[in-house]
Amino acid sequence: MSLAMPSYLTAVDTAGVAVLPVTWSDKLRQRLATITADRLSLRLLREAYEGLPMRVAQGIAGEQILSSAGLGAMPGWHRQRVDTVADGAPSTFVPGLCVAGPVGAAATTLWYVPGSASAPHDAPVPESLALAAELASGDVAVLDSRCMRRWSDPATVFRMSLVRTWIQPERDGRELITGDILPQLARFAGSPSAPAETVWQWLFERHERRPG
Repeated sequence: MSLAMPSYLTAVDTAGVAVLPVTWSDKLRQRLATITADRLSLRLLREAYEGLPMRVAQGIAGEQILSSAGLGAMPGWHRQRVDTVADGAPSTFVPGLCVAGPVGAAATTLWYVPGSASAPHDAPVPESLALAAELASGDVAVLDSRCMRRWSDPATVFRMSLVRTWIQPERDGRELITGDILPQLARFAGSPSAPAETVWQWLFERHERRPG
């Protein structure tokens, strides 16, 4: 484990964001810049996830599967996923992570609200508490999926959302599986997972209640 690894884990766990410097190569960024939501490459997505982003993400929430991906982040303030919060999951439970970064040559600023991942799902955005992190070309951010954030130039940001293997993804990644692929790629796409639609379903429909 690198000396910086514990600090990255702590940053995501407490503030909701860790910025990983010089993570995506120029060649990888060029390929990510051409990807479209209706023509995703499972191998390319896995390549963007491998290395330090994967180590940080799995260090926080364990093995995860693809939930959604594409070029262009949401405009304005947003949180990637709050349904598990609304469903009654405890604030300390991290359902998944987002991996995102600029694919252009220019730097991009990420504003985020530290600690907002544990806020109620309908909480207002306390913009006065926001911090800014500048991501240079090649830098990547790993975010708690519930963290409030916005980007200075969302159109240039490639982002990928991941969830724990038993949580329903935003998109069924199994449709991206073509031909014979490596087992780890199939697992990354969500096969043979059978995600629950809600945390309630996972806790009370798929597991017997303990007596007393």
